[in-house]
Amino acid sequence: MSRGPLVMLKSLLMLLVLGLSAVVAGCGGVGDSGVSNGGILGTVLVNRSGTGGVGAYGVQVRAERTDDPAVIRTAISDVYGHYQIDKAPVGTYRLTFYLNGYATTPNNLVGQVYVEPGRVSQVPDVYISSSISSGTAVLAMTVVDAVTGSAVSNATVTVGSSTVSGGSNGVYYLYVPVTSDSQGQPVAQRVLVNDGAYLSGSESPSMVTPIANQTVSVTVRVQPAQSNVQGVIRSSLYADLYRQLGLYSNISITSDSIDQSFLNPTIENSTGHFTIRVPGSSASMSRRFGLVFSAQGFYVKVLSNLIAPMAGQTASLSGDVLLDPATMTLEGNVITSSGTVPAGSLDQVALLELGQTVGIVNGSFFFSRVPVAVPLTARATVTNPFRPASPT
Repeated sequence: MSRGPLVMLKSLLMLLVLGLSAVVAGCGGVGDSGVSNGGILGTVLVNRSGTGGVGAYGVQVRAERTDDPAVIRTAISDVYGHYQIDKAPVGTYRLTFYLNGYATTPNNLVGQVYVEPGRVSQVPDVYISSSISSGTAVLAMTVVDAVTGSAVSNATVTVGSSTVSGGSNGVYYLYVPVTSDSQGQPVAQRVLVNDGAYLSGSESPSMVTPIANQTVSVTVRVQPAQSNVQGVIRSSLYADLYRQLGLYSNISITSDSIDQSFLNPTIENSTGHFTIRVPGSSASMSRRFGLVFSAQGFYVKVLSNLIAPMAGQTASLSGDVLLDPATMTLEGNVITSSGTVPAGSLDQVALLELGQTVGIVNGSFFFSRVPVAVPLTARATVTNPFRPASPT
């Protein structure tokens, strides 16, 4: 069964071993021949239930002479847990073992090691076991909104048998009893964040591994429960034109605090009706957000400090979202096919989509407040001065 993402903080523990060594003849030379160095040989085993012990690989072994002058020699245990220190000057040594997350088993501590010239001192086996798999861990959990990144401070957080409510700036401190598996390793525990504004089971990571006698820091992200907001976009000028041309779908709706993939705006071309998703409010928290409406040919519209409906509900904005189109003055000249300037009092130019008509004066015309970025059709109507008048 999958345990989900794990979070483990490793510690570096110093294992101090003092004991009485055995001395065996070695390859360091013979004391009577004037050799002043010797060696240290030993094995480090991981204390495993039912196995008696297996070789501990990668243990850093440090031998420090307690006599004056001080001498330090080091070695690393191999895959069988064996280590050997050569060229150690004669004297009494203290052995120190380093391995992340492990400590010596108290019943197997050994005494001091004395190195004789030309001999290898055999150290009794040293057993180590995990120091992170039993006891109590302090869990410093920061809970944040996965969409907005804001701190979640009103939740009830549970890890294993430990529960705490209300976190300062989204940080919750839990004291979690640590349990171990058959291999002596700490077991990952389920993280539960209970808040009406967030989806149950959305915690990421969903599992955390407490480490005994240590503080484990972890950030958990939770998905907010969604609500829906509806509204209508309308141009403050030429609203029917934009609706008929189906230009409302070109409008972009974004938020200052909500990811676009969550917001997921949809806009109907023919009506300007839109729907968005927002993180919902709860009984203990009112969510606020902002919206930005932008499109080519419109001035940017910003709505601030909007209140999200309760999680799972849908609400409509109190009024239409009015966008102001960017406009310009359109000027032009009209010349007949014969190259003359129209001079009739009934000569005119019409912008068909806007339904506007202006007269031609000395061959020129102009329209005010013409929307930009909108395809328009201009049609000029000019009377023929050479056409005979109709009989009265």
